[in-house]
Amino acid sequence: MGQNMGPNKMAGSAAGNNGMYSNNLKMNSMQNTMQNLSGMQTMNNMSQQQGGLQNMVGGAFGDRGRKACGIDVSKLLSIDQVAGQVYNLSRDQLGCRFLQKQLEDNTMVSLEAIFSEVMEHMVELMTDPFGNYLCQKLLDCCNRQQRAQIVQRVAPHLVSISLNIHGTRAAQKLIERLGSEHKPSLPEIEAVVEALEAGVVKLIQVGGC
Repeated sequence: MGQNMGPNKMAGSAAGNNGMYSNNLKMNSMQNTMQNLSGMQTMNNMSQQQGGLQNMVGGAFGDRGRKACGIDVSKLLSIDQVAGQVYNLSRDQLGCRFLQKQLEDNTMVSLEAIFSEVMEHMVELMTDPFGNYLCQKLLDCCNRQQRAQIVQRVAPHLVSISLNIHGTRAAQKLIERLGSEHKPSLPEIEAVVEALEAGVVKLIQVGGC
């Protein structure tokens, strides 16, 4: 004979499901806010970024050639060659591109090496002009355990990251990777929701929502 679920267990299960549903709704709302914020920042800073990017690209490829942090990127073949230099490379245009390419071409080998060197700098890199792209790529490639570590590290700083012109994209990527299709844990969702709720008024004001 099957066991009947008692009223207390049923109530507890219902409360848990309601809590998850509520958090998912909040995550969807936060994602919309982040998208609006990102679009607003892009529009407000487009002309400034365009001029800065032209100067930046000219300097990177003209004056410095193919070097990143004193390393000739054109001669690099694997992540092993830059052990101990990943953090510095992640903040350089050419270096960041190399690291992203390694994650794309050799994920299994590169992921742990890159993750271990940048994890403690994740908050800073999310707002870095180049590092934020590596953070986004890491979020696309990392496993659930690594994602949980990222959430734990950045959640207390998520509002300030979101309000940064470079950080807003990385924050948006983090929220996207906590969608139901990626099977986030309840602690991950709660950490992000709690962090963003604390600054939701500021996010909405800046995002023009």
